[in-house]
Amino acid sequence: MERIQTRVAWGLVAALCLLVLAALAGIAQGGPLDPPSGPGSTQRELIFQPANCAAFPVSISLPGSYLLAENITIPAACAKNGIEISAPDVDLDLNGFTVGGAGAPSLAGIADTALIDMVTIRNGQVRSWGGAGLDFGTTGHVTVADVQASYNGGGGMLLSGAAQMSNCRAIGNTGTGISVGSRSDISGCNADGNAGAGFVMPDSSLADCNATGNGGTGISVSSGAVVNCVANGNGTGGISVSDTTITDCAANGNTGVGITLFSSSLTDCTANGNTMDGILANETVITECSVELNGDDGIESTTSAEISRCVVTLNTAEGIEVAYGSYVLDNDVNLNSSNGILVTSLGNRIDGNNLVDNSGPQVNVTGAGNTIVRNSVGGFGLGYFFAAGNTTGPLEGAAIPAPLVNPWANIWY
Repeated sequence: MERIQTRVAWGLVAALCLLVLAALAGIAQGGPLDPPSGPGSTQRELIFQPANCAAFPVSISLPGSYLLAENITIPAACAKNGIEISAPDVDLDLNGFTVGGAGAPSLAGIADTALIDMVTIRNGQVRSWGGAGLDFGTTGHVTVADVQASYNGGGGMLLSGAAQMSNCRAIGNTGTGISVGSRSDISGCNADGNAGAGFVMPDSSLADCNATGNGGTGISVSSGAVVNCVANGNGTGGISVSDTTITDCAANGNTGVGITLFSSSLTDCTANGNTMDGILANETVITECSVELNGDDGIESTTSAEISRCVVTLNTAEGIEVAYGSYVLDNDVNLNSSNGILVTSLGNRIDGNNLVDNSGPQVNVTGAGNTIVRNSVGGFGLGYFFAAGNTTGPLEGAAIPAPLVNPWANIWY
């Protein structure tokens, strides 16, 4: 009997030891296997319609993420901004809603009020404000995506800092459609029917964008790049650039010059049906462009242009006009209402062009000190006119009783 009691006692001791060990293991484990996550930065502050004019503007004064819960509309005769941002690192998602003004005297739809940085505005509309739709005059870097600014009194989107902008539209604003600061990048955007310019951009790039029917110049860029863009039907010219590369663009039907360039390059572009020159260029390389039906010259340069492999037809004045230091090579120049190629000064080389049925002389060189070689002319217009003092290849061809023997000859057929 005593032996049985001893065994039971030892069993109880062993069980108690196991319980203690299990408890200690739980303490060492330090909590559950999948602890709940703590609060994170993805939480978004909801923005609702203010009750009255006194509650405007909606103020964002802390960094974070904000989400419109409904349309925001300012009352009539309320002379305030819609939303003011005074903090850096703000993400404002309009959530498909509209920040709506009531015309004057309301101010800007969304504006900054401090020296801040890293603000994002996306996914919604800003319309009918007395001032600009977006007015960011002091923010260093702004990202705008999928936003439409329309029918605002002070411009569509006016951003003085570096902007990253995509899939945006500025429509029917009283001022400039979209204006950004240096080192900006805009893609897939439209600026249509604004009273001022369409796009204004220093030291920036523009790709896959349209500027149509604006009262000012469609696209204005300095020290940047413009790729695959269209500027049609604008009031003071299509595209105007300096120190910029333009590729695969069109400027058609504008009042004024189609494309104006200084110290730039232009490749694979069209400039058709503009009321003045198709292309007006200085210190510029122009390659493989189509220039037709413009109200003045097709292509005009006063200094240091290289114009090659272009098709220049049916323009009201000269096909190509150059003054000083230009190289005009391998172009097709046909059916223009005045001279095919007009050279008015010195230091130019006119080489390898084909000219047919222009109304004036096909090649008319009124200045001295130029080189004219290997061109071909034909059709009903006059052939060549060379002022004294130029270096020219001999005239050969059907219109000249001489065999085709000189590789530098100018052909007249």
